[in-house]
Amino acid sequence: MALEAALSVPPPTVSLPDRVLRRASRLILRSPDRVLRKIAGDPPINDRGIQLDLHIHVLGWLDKTVNGSKALATRTVAEARANLDRSIQLVAKASPHVRAQDQQLTPHVRGRIYRKAHDHGTSAPTLVFVHGGGWTLGSLDSHDALCRRLCNETGRLIISVDYRMAPEHPFPTPLNDVLEAWQWVLDNVVSLGGDPNDIVMGGDSAGGNLTAAACLVLRDQGGTLPHRQLLIYPGVDMHCASQSHQLFANGAFLCAGDIRWYLAHYAAPDPDDFRASPKAAERLDGLPPALVITAGFDPLRDEGEWYAEHLQAAGVPVVHLDAATLVHGFVSMDGAISEADRWVRKMIEELNRGVQIEGV
Repeated sequence: MALEAALSVPPPTVSLPDRVLRRASRLILRSPDRVLRKIAGDPPINDRGIQLDLHIHVLGWLDKTVNGSKALATRTVAEARANLDRSIQLVAKASPHVRAQDQQLTPHVRGRIYRKAHDHGTSAPTLVFVHGGGWTLGSLDSHDALCRRLCNETGRLIISVDYRMAPEHPFPTPLNDVLEAWQWVLDNVVSLGGDPNDIVMGGDSAGGNLTAAACLVLRDQGGTLPHRQLLIYPGVDMHCASQSHQLFANGAFLCAGDIRWYLAHYAAPDPDDFRASPKAAERLDGLPPALVITAGFDPLRDEGEWYAEHLQAAGVPVVHLDAATLVHGFVSMDGAISEADRWVRKMIEELNRGVQIEGV
């Protein structure tokens, strides 16, 4: 593949009105704390006595003020997809200059491959990235800024997977697409300039779910496993019965109604099928070392913590980062929220530790 042609894929464009809105919102967020509290009130405190980050609280207030409280269930899928891409572009960090090229990975799955512009003739560690969005939303564009940042700050070759999504392609198609894309990466990583001895698979939210499920399937089938798995606030339990689901049912960035909408579209037939609910797996041993990231005000918090604890109990090396003051989706808010930016840097630091994770 000619990576020299990678500049043909620029970062997604942002309309002039949205650029104005982005600048205005960031100016508001830089106001003194006392002003922000006067505007939006005091942030809530969770069950652990931790207060939500003030800037996240204000961002939620701004979103509701500007966009209203239109629930996912009232939108068409096309509207919801466009809204997610737009919303992330308003709060994501400006994309660093890396080379990007779209590539057909399999007959059904496209991808976008990112590489630092100055890398030539080197074997780069690799990250296969699986975007979130409830198996229904998200795209190569929605997570483009994050992938560019990960590429720039880790030096990794990033392969972002554009799996087919529900409701057009419900369970298990997204998972099958990820597994097919994974095999394509194994077959092509050397020719891409990647290091076959350092390949991470990871993703956020539904992408974390698909990553965890893919690792379980690969283990059970005797396939080649990633060297590590990156699980960013993953959904691992389709029962959605943990305390955090109840506590944050009315959360600003992911609420119970949103989750029901996603699950209805994904149409997983059995919440106890580990391919849909990795928590339901009979055993968790023999899986790749995991970097698990959770957020303190996320409905998925408790199941992510459970998965990290039980992976470790099964003998899998685990690093767990607890972004205690943040919400679901924060890794895509690093351009607007300083605390989100700090935690993305911590995630990158852990990725850069490579095989230095204890036990690997």
